[in-house]
Amino acid sequence: MREGGATGPLLKALISDAERHVLRAASEGFPDAVHRMRFPTGVPWWRYREHASDLFARSVIGGVLCDIAGAVPPDQGQRWFNLAWAEAHHVAAGREPVLAGGWRYFPTLASLPPDLDSLAAAIRLFASVAPEHLSLCETPLAVALDGIGADGGRETWLLSDQDPWWQRRRMERAAQRHWGVGADVEVLARFYASLADMAPASYRDAIALGSRHVIGRLGPDGLWRGTWYAGTMHATDLCLSLVRSAGGVADIEARVLSAVRGAQNDDGGWGDGWSSPLEAASALWMLATGPAPDAAVLAKGIDSLADLQTRDGTWNVPPWIRMEVGRTRPGPSHVLTHGSGDVTNAFILRALVAVDAALD
Repeated sequence: MREGGATGPLLKALISDAERHVLRAASEGFPDAVHRMRFPTGVPWWRYREHASDLFARSVIGGVLCDIAGAVPPDQGQRWFNLAWAEAHHVAAGREPVLAGGWRYFPTLASLPPDLDSLAAAIRLFASVAPEHLSLCETPLAVALDGIGADGGRETWLLSDQDPWWQRRRMERAAQRHWGVGADVEVLARFYASLADMAPASYRDAIALGSRHVIGRLGPDGLWRGTWYAGTMHATDLCLSLVRSAGGVADIEARVLSAVRGAQNDDGGWGDGWSSPLEAASALWMLATGPAPDAAVLAKGIDSLADLQTRDGTWNVPPWIRMEVGRTRPGPSHVLTHGSGDVTNAFILRALVAVDAALD
């Protein structure tokens, strides 16, 4: 452990570094939150068009800023809430104007439907800091709730009879051929947790049903594995958040946190095969905000984050978004990933301030 330990100068220095980078990125509009991808136009077959968006990433960043505001001393929290409100305004302006589903990951990609994950991230952000924008979610939320099955599962894509028939047909065909269909556990977890953020009493039954579905998909090792995100810890963080929101399942939380502690690598970090700062951020957040956090585990994780820092005081950008190309077709597929320095730094700062509060 470095001089001062995780409870001394080291942790304070890491918080200062992460805070500086997040504040600078916020002042610039989180430029590294933009995800760019090229997709074939279809006509002619060899032409591609680039699509780019930061809406989902900035929804998530805004939610993380709200978490930070709640974890720091009250006299510091308002600054983070103000930044989160600015992100909420940006996300609200990106609401899909025609389709009933609300928000699309790439708004200019006509074959891509609105999705439950984008809706959930927007609801969580608006409910936390900008309730004046929740009216934008009313129609998408009705579409989402209408598709919930008896077991609490729901397709990720938000398609509606209210959509223009020709556009709906195109999106349905693309989902079957390219994007894949099914109920993605980490997406469902974010959605049901967003209902708990917005109106827990009104959606009590839905939240309980969703929690049972998510718990039923917990892996035998006590961790969740998602579809759209790289890393076990990040998916587990999303699912555990729902379990905590639903309440009454302390035994599940204890099992998950034990598995998270057990998954810590020898170098103090977390990650499959190599320690990822984003995975460490998710693991440390879960442990620091849980009951009776283990100071030794947290200190070792902080040391790992310090070792993973680059010379400029930030962190290398690990994969965050994961897209399995070809998963709708038989045979082998390959995985595309996307990472964002702005997202990574925000999650790391959230973890650091939570550890600081837990060890105070």
